[in-house]
Amino acid sequence: MDSGGSYGAFSYVLEQALDENERIFKFTGAVLNEREEVIITLLVAAGDYDAKLNDGLRAKVEKIVREIVPAAYVVHVVYRKTDTDERFIREKIFGYFYDSSPIMTAKIKDAPLNVEIGFGTVKVSIGLPPDVFSYAKSGELDKNLAEYLETQIIEHVEVEFYRTENNPAVSRKKIRKIESVRPSIRLADVTVVVPLIGAIAKKPAYITDVGSKESDSVTVCGKVVAVEERKTQAGKEYFRFTLDDTTGKIECLFFSRFPSQIERLRTYLLQDVCAVAEGNLKMDERSAKHVMFVRKISTCTIDYASIRTDVAYKEVPEEYYTVEPSDYTESEQGSMFEEEGELPELLKGKIVVFDLETTGLSPTACEIIEIGAVLMEDGVMKSVFSTLVNPGTHIPEETSAVNHIYDEDVADAPSFEDVVGDFYKFAYGATLAAHNAPFDMSFLTYHAVKYLYNFDNPVIDTLPLARKVIKRDRGVNLGALCERFGIDLTNAHRAVHDAVATAKVLKVLAKLDER
Repeated sequence: MDSGGSYGAFSYVLEQALDENERIFKFTGAVLNEREEVIITLLVAAGDYDAKLNDGLRAKVEKIVREIVPAAYVVHVVYRKTDTDERFIREKIFGYFYDSSPIMTAKIKDAPLNVEIGFGTVKVSIGLPPDVFSYAKSGELDKNLAEYLETQIIEHVEVEFYRTENNPAVSRKKIRKIESVRPSIRLADVTVVVPLIGAIAKKPAYITDVGSKESDSVTVCGKVVAVEERKTQAGKEYFRFTLDDTTGKIECLFFSRFPSQIERLRTYLLQDVCAVAEGNLKMDERSAKHVMFVRKISTCTIDYASIRTDVAYKEVPEEYYTVEPSDYTESEQGSMFEEEGELPELLKGKIVVFDLETTGLSPTACEIIEIGAVLMEDGVMKSVFSTLVNPGTHIPEETSAVNHIYDEDVADAPSFEDVVGDFYKFAYGATLAAHNAPFDMSFLTYHAVKYLYNFDNPVIDTLPLARKVIKRDRGVNLGALCERFGIDLTNAHRAVHDAVATAKVLKVLAKLDER
């Protein structure tokens, strides 16, 4: 049942040391973590887990394991309860391809899939069109999938790929679509900033998808809220906090024997910081809620545009209610945008170049205080959208020193809720463009989704385009580019002026990129 020689040797020694009625374990792997600790994982069928895995058997297994593993290592044995269930297997199959092969993920969502559960064996057959079948067989994906499933269930696994066009028996099989389990593995995109405890390798799932069932391995992300440092009755320090990814919230606990870990979390795990965490999801008997017991955690940035919630987003407003766009007029525009030569492909169609001024750098902890945008159609600037936004909070002095927007300036300005629909209308059907677009898009998407507006427009980022065109990484901020190309940026760090300047920079870069 083990895939490798070392696995087989370990399983053999373990089985030989146990009585016949105690041989309920399947060894699925050993990992040496960053603290030089060996983590041994053993699968146990649900029935045996409940009926046979008592404290005495655990102690016996751990004594055997310590005799096998060199004494220099600290050893932890993890027992994973598993139940061979057809839906569980289907979820694991789709999850495996989602993580390992984007090509296969797109192809198998509608593929015929059959799971046959027998005594001690699970047989999986998947029908694939000829081109995908050849790709899967040449890459030995059937063998790799079988080896992966062997680590998830007790039974021996056999996987078969077949050509759908040459398999007339397929219509007689019990066929279901993998598509029915797709919501259980929706993933968010994050970028780790500071690794705190361990290294997280998997993408986080939506909290709303994982928050209602026990699991031995869950990865989620979100904004940290309600963080507390506590002590157990025995005086052991631990952290209790909540993660919120906009789809849901999950309560998290972190216990540690190491003071250095507590100190790192005390330093970095702060209110409104974004974090990604991995751990076990268990029912907390005291609160009757599922709680995540964290093993690994890092601070991170979250691409909120990658989180699609199952909500009914608002349609385009019929008219502007708070902010009415105005025509763009500039005497120089004719000479800038009507030069000889064919219009660069990048500039064709509608592009809304925009810029946001904010109270700080974190979209989850800070607010938008100004929106400025210009609409270009086939390279010609047609109209502008500009408004200050009342953030409902104090604008930090260091922010005002940069953008010259103060509390008194926004005191009578509309709220973001009042203007987001107008900006959605202004940008609808256009490509969005910005300089260092991930920053502006993270603020826009995070705050807009709270009011049921989904900015899923295509995006152009002039920052990497500038690096590509001028072949250098430095001197590509907006001010430097304007100076390089002779573009006026008199009112830098005010949204509409930065948006207009970015539009002109985009025009120049697009022309240079096509030469």
